[in-house]
Amino acid sequence: MRTGAKPGKKGRRKASDDPTLTPLQRYILAYLEDVNASYAQPVRSVELARQFNITDSYARGQARALVLKGLVAVRGGPKGGYYLVGNPTPQHLPREDERPGRANALGLL
Repeated sequence: MRTGAKPGKKGRRKASDDPTLTPLQRYILAYLEDVNASYAQPVRSVELARQFNITDSYARGQARALVLKGLVAVRGGPKGGYYLVGNPTPQHLPREDERPGRANALGLL
């Protein structure tokens, strides 16, 4: 071990260390639940990006954080994508009135 070295920055914090989810992550979970995403029918990051008007790489990053937390799984390959692992707890999902696009889907707007 070297002595006299400057103390460096601590390593990046893993997403699994963060007890809270961002609103976008909660919306992604709600969307995966709404479309019944499964291993047989996963949702691609391109679809998430289009749904939430974000870039594909940002959608992958947000989904990756959910994978690290154990809420979402990934199916690899050309027909791959993201799907829910088990049932997310209600604290992870947004309230019904907070879900984006729900008013349009219900014909209220």
